[in-house]
Amino acid sequence: KEQPFFTLKAIGGENRDGSLWKRSIADAIADIESGSETYYVNVNGMTPNLVVATRNGQRYLATRFDRDLPATLLGLPDCPA
Repeated sequence: KEQPFFTLKAIGGENRDGSLWKRSIADAIADIESGSETYYVNVNGMTPNLVVATRNGQRYLATRFDRDLPATLLGLPDCPA
């Protein structure tokens, strides 16, 4: 089996009340594909939604600005533990 070309384990952020949330990549992909959730990032004042992309048969999260790699997500700081 081919190894992933990058490693993201989870996405996360801060709720409006200041509490933190964290979601595994697999669960976030399922959420997006089912339409139950929408996730986005805030980069330089722009807030593109995350989409599910595929490369070499592997699904991953990216934004519409990303081409072959999820550069937007990979450039963000790690989620708090």
